[in-house]
Amino acid sequence: MYISKFLLNRQKIYNPIDIDSAIAGYFPEKAKAGKDYLYRLEWYKIGVVVPVVVYSKKAPQMLVNKEFQLIESEKKEDIGLSKGEITKFSIFLIPNKIKNFDPVEDFDSVCLWFKKELNGAATVEEIKHGPDNCIFYNENVENYSLQTITLSGTLSVDSPEKIETLTLQPMGQKPELGCGLLYLY
Repeated sequence: MYISKFLLNRQKIYNPIDIDSAIAGYFPEKAKAGKDYLYRLEWYKIGVVVPVVVYSKKAPQMLVNKEFQLIESEKKEDIGLSKGEITKFSIFLIPNKIKNFDPVEDFDSVCLWFKKELNGAATVEEIKHGPDNCIFYNENVENYSLQTITLSGTLSVDSPEKIETLTLQPMGQKPELGCGLLYLY
């Protein structure tokens, strides 16, 4: 697995579909979000230049792109967690099977869904809510918006192999919009 950090100039690229295309351009073949890489952008952070974290199966190429720059990439053989270890997590997502959810009213339902998605990889020790955001994007000349939710807290690792696998699989919907990366730190 490769963990890469990019800097995004939001004055130049702001549509999530275009951000996804910029990331895909750093990989040799036609890479696809959710299959070959996942990315995380903190949409609610203020600023022109925003950091973007990308987890990928292959190393990104070094390219010249002043709107979206690769600043570092590191190969990790594994994420270095052992059974029973406590780790902090954060995930920005749109949950599956919860239609038109409200992040506040449906928080308990989303937490239950998230715990099921962990599927024996880890046990939630502590979970917090927010900040949330509505993502606005344009695709094929149509404008869309989707509500997201951010969960953060601590996990106890039950299976290092399973938690490793989860970091490269999207949780929920719309990985092409920067959702679903289980960020461990």
